[in-house]
Amino acid sequence: MAEELGTNAPEPQNTPKAETSKDEVYAAALAALAEDDSTDETPEASGKPLFPAADEGDGAREALAALSSLPSIAVEEPAAGAAGDTVVSPAPLAASAPSFAPGFEEPRRKGRAGIVAGAILVLALFAGAAYMGGTYYFTEHFLPSTTLDGHDVSLLTVEEAAAFASDELEGYTTHVEGVGLDLDLSAAEAGLTIDTLGEAQAAHDQFDRWHWPLDLMGSHALTTPHVTTVDEAQLAHALEGPLADVNEGGIVPKDATTAFDEASLSFVVVPEVLGTTVDEAKVLERVEDALLAMEPTVTLDDDCLARPTVLSDDEQLIEAVAAANALIAPVTLTHDGKEVDTITTETLMQWVTLDDDLNVSFDTSQLVAWARGPFSEAHDTIGIKRSYTREDGRKFTVEGGTYGWCVDGASLAEELAKRLESGSREPIEIPTLYEADVWVPLGQRDWGDTYIDLDLTEQHMRYYVDGKVVLESDVVTGKVSDGHPTPTGVYYINGNKATKVHLVGRDEDHDNKPDYENDVDWWMPFINNMVAFHDAPWRSQFGGQIYYDNGSHGCVNLPPDVAKELYGLVSEGTVVVVHN
Repeated sequence: MAEELGTNAPEPQNTPKAETSKDEVYAAALAALAEDDSTDETPEASGKPLFPAADEGDGAREALAALSSLPSIAVEEPAAGAAGDTVVSPAPLAASAPSFAPGFEEPRRKGRAGIVAGAILVLALFAGAAYMGGTYYFTEHFLPSTTLDGHDVSLLTVEEAAAFASDELEGYTTHVEGVGLDLDLSAAEAGLTIDTLGEAQAAHDQFDRWHWPLDLMGSHALTTPHVTTVDEAQLAHALEGPLADVNEGGIVPKDATTAFDEASLSFVVVPEVLGTTVDEAKVLERVEDALLAMEPTVTLDDDCLARPTVLSDDEQLIEAVAAANALIAPVTLTHDGKEVDTITTETLMQWVTLDDDLNVSFDTSQLVAWARGPFSEAHDTIGIKRSYTREDGRKFTVEGGTYGWCVDGASLAEELAKRLESGSREPIEIPTLYEADVWVPLGQRDWGDTYIDLDLTEQHMRYYVDGKVVLESDVVTGKVSDGHPTPTGVYYINGNKATKVHLVGRDEDHDNKPDYENDVDWWMPFINNMVAFHDAPWRSQFGGQIYYDNGSHGCVNLPPDVAKELYGLVSEGTVVVVHN
């Protein structure tokens, strides 16, 4: 060792074994001397001196100073009988730099940068492996000092942490109270389940596993909402019995509706009925919400009672009632501009329908049936029994005939329907098929004071003009004994009025020839063209009881001069009243 240091080095001496701290100094000095100059050139090749000048500081000088301060190196022989290696102790070195024998190269000095870089690389590899290992571990585990919803889950796996929520579910019940209900429901009875694994995973996902080294410091209190679900069918089954008990005997709510009020003769809104029964759907909804939130108590209030869906202030109800009432407002009927009748609300309401969907409709078929039926029957006078007082003061009742009022029911119904649909309430002029002289209540005289009055009992005819007799005469009417009486009733002279008429009778005796044939000069028919006033020149007497056994076949026989005068006085439409 001394030879390697140079010839000028002092011989090693036996000295005591160096202290450990000195060894460390020695080793550090050697390491400094061996440091590479960061180039592969020797001092000779580079032209630089082997040792730096006094004012240069590459560390070698300091190393030499440290070495020179150490004791000289000595070899100690082991004690007799002792085994072991030779112990080398450091000795002081010369202050001058060593020289090397010819043929020997100066040993290269290793660079401190390479050693540091290697150390750093090793440390980096170790740190990376540790980081990746931690990242993998905390992918499935919670960090230390972590609680989840109050439970310590430090270093537990997600599956292990999920067990806490499962235990909580098993012990959960909720109490349902209010609106007549008072019961407890367990999670199993209500069909309540929790996604425990999903909850734990969601809580675990709040951490970024790549940041675990930073998250190791401090504690972590995690909370996560329960991911709960309820089996609605199972919950409904659990509440079915209790709800049925509550609703038994309760008042069922009713919606507001419409109706015709007889007292006010109008459509009105019928108020709703609130009721006392429970709305099962609302109860199920409230209980389900409480279960999903895992609330310990569900308190139900009056909002859970069954309620009507349509109230009396509903705009559609009000509008529908107004529309219906507009259709049943009374309608005035006139004749010649004068009011003669009114279609009442009681009548109109029979044709108006306000259905459950609040549709207002008008039944025109019923209107037509009314106009052609009851209304016409109330105003048609043709053929009905009519009582009157003749101008001489005598009272008679007559029935039958072809004269009088006949309402055109179809036209009236059509006009009325148009008015109702348009909302108009203008008076309606009654359309007619046949008209009389005077619109009067049913059963009264509806002809004026110009007419022919034929009294069958008296066998006498009177022609009144403006209430005064202008012509009268005895007559012979139909033969009563063989069933040919002159028909009674109120008639009028029709359009078959003529002169010079040849009359041909029926063959009632079946002898293949007419029962009679006569020529008349003055023909004034009032029943078709079969029964008429006419002259009868073949007769010499009129009046009395002739008609009973020797009367006509129904016609009214007149003396020829009377017939001629009457023909000149009457016209088509002149009323003929035939009575007993």
